[in-house]
Amino acid sequence: MTREAIRDAFYVAFLFNVYDRLADTLGWELPDPSYYAKAGPFLLKKGYL
Repeated sequence: MTREAIRDAFYVAFLFNVYDRLADTLGWELPDPSYYAKAGPFLLKKGYL
């Protein structure tokens, strides 16, 4: 494993930890499952703006 791979893994773990704490603190919730059925095709067509 290279130093770059270890660094990248560290960044991913760090950001996941930050997002998880933000979600818990701010009370973020997942959308209703029907949202994903609509959002998926839109993202495939338009991408992330």
